[in-house]
Amino acid sequence: MDSVANKNYPYRATLRLMSAGTLDLTMEEVENADGTTSTTEEQADRFSDDIQGVVYYFTTGDHTKDANNEYKNLAPEFKVNINKQREDEDDKTVYNIKSNENIRNNTSSDITNTDTSFDGVVTVKGEGKVHRNYHIFSDADTIDGFQIPFPKITNPDVTNISLSFALFDSLSLRRAFNIDDSDEPKQDKYHDGNETYVNDRIFSDHTLNFSTLPVSEDQTYTIVGTQSTTESDAFLEPLGTSIRLNEFNPLSKGVSSMMFAGWAELNVGYNEDEATKIFSRRGADTTEYFSDLAFPDGQAYKLLRLGDTSLVKGDLISAEDVTIYTRHRQFSGAAQRWEYNKSYRFVIVVPFTSDIPKDKYTVFLNKPDGGIEFHAWHNTTEHAQKVTKEDSHFIIEIDEEIKVQNRLQSNTKERMIEGGGIKFKFGILVDLD
Repeated sequence: MDSVANKNYPYRATLRLMSAGTLDLTMEEVENADGTTSTTEEQADRFSDDIQGVVYYFTTGDHTKDANNEYKNLAPEFKVNINKQREDEDDKTVYNIKSNENIRNNTSSDITNTDTSFDGVVTVKGEGKVHRNYHIFSDADTIDGFQIPFPKITNPDVTNISLSFALFDSLSLRRAFNIDDSDEPKQDKYHDGNETYVNDRIFSDHTLNFSTLPVSEDQTYTIVGTQSTTESDAFLEPLGTSIRLNEFNPLSKGVSSMMFAGWAELNVGYNEDEATKIFSRRGADTTEYFSDLAFPDGQAYKLLRLGDTSLVKGDLISAEDVTIYTRHRQFSGAAQRWEYNKSYRFVIVVPFTSDIPKDKYTVFLNKPDGGIEFHAWHNTTEHAQKVTKEDSHFIIEIDEEIKVQNRLQSNTKERMIEGGGIKFKFGILVDLD
C-alpha cells in the first residue's frame, strides 16, 4: 500500500483470476503514512453508492513457450471504444455497438484481419476471439469486493487473460433488465432471412465507462493527469485499455515466497468398469505393483484410468504421465464398522516434466469429492493424506472411508458413476528464491 500512497492514488483495485473459476475484485481506499485516506467517506460513497453490476470484455491465452523460451500465446491486448460511431446508409451517425453485427456476435466475436472485433468496437492485435459477458450484483456484492463466475479459466488451455470491464448503475440496469421480473434481460433482435439473432441489451449500452490502468507504475496521480491525453503528462491509458491477468491461486503467509505453478483435477471411477475396480477386492487383470517405484507396503494395487474430464494446468506435469492406484485398506478391530463404511487407499504418482529439487516445491491437497460420501479414516477427524516428494516426482497417499448405502456396494457404485466419479485435486507451489 505504501507505493500507491506515495503516488497519491485515491484508491486501489485488485483483480484476481482464480483457479477455481471466478474473477475476484476488491477495492480499498489508500491509507497514507499518517493514517489518513486520500478520499473522504463522502467521496467514496458518491463513487460506489449506485453500482449494480459489471460488463466485461476479455481474450484468453496460455503460457506455452517457443524454442527461445519466450511465451508464444499470451492473451491478446485490446482497447474497447464503446462510443465508436459511423454513418449508416442514410448518412445518420450511429453507434457501432448497436449494429446488427454486434447483435449477431452476441458474446463472442472473431478477431478480423483488420485487427478489430465486435464491429470495430474493439481494436486488438492477435488471433482468435474476443469474448464479453456481464454480471448483476447480488445483495452480498459491494464495490469493496465482488466475485463473478469465470468458468473459462477451468479450461486447461487458458492460464491468462486480458480484461477490460465497466461497472454499471441503476439507470443502465433499468434500461437493460426487467428489474421487477428476476432481473431477466431485455434483448435486441436482428432478423436475417430465416435466422433471428438475439443479444442482451446491456451489451449495447454506450454510456458505460470502461476500465484502464496508469501509463506507468512510476506515474504520480493528479486530477489534471487523469483528464489529459497528451503523452507527456497523461496519467491513464485510454479508457477500455485491457489489463493482463494470470491465473491466481490463494497463498497463505507461510508460502508467500512461492509461486503457484500448476494444479490438477484427476477423475477416476467415472464408468462401470472403473468404478468396479475401486469396489472389487481383487482383479488379476487389473492388478499392478509398485516394484519400479519401491512402494513400501508391498501390497497389490489396481491401476485406475483417468477420465477425459481430468484437468491439468501448468507445464510442470502432464496428465498422460500421472498414474492412480487403489486397494482396499483393512484395519483390525473394526468389523462392525466395515458393514457401513469401506476403507480405501488411493496412491497418485505424479512425475515432473523436468526435475525440481524437492525442497523447492510444496503440494497442497483438497479432500476428494464426487457422487459419494467420504469420511475421515478409521474413527479419526482427519482425512489421512501423505505426500512423498522426490526431485523427479511426488507420490500422494490418501486413505478414505466411503460410506456404503444400506450396506449395498452396488448402490454406492451407481451414485459414484452418476456423480462423475471421484475427483482428486491438488496444487503445486514452487519456491521463487
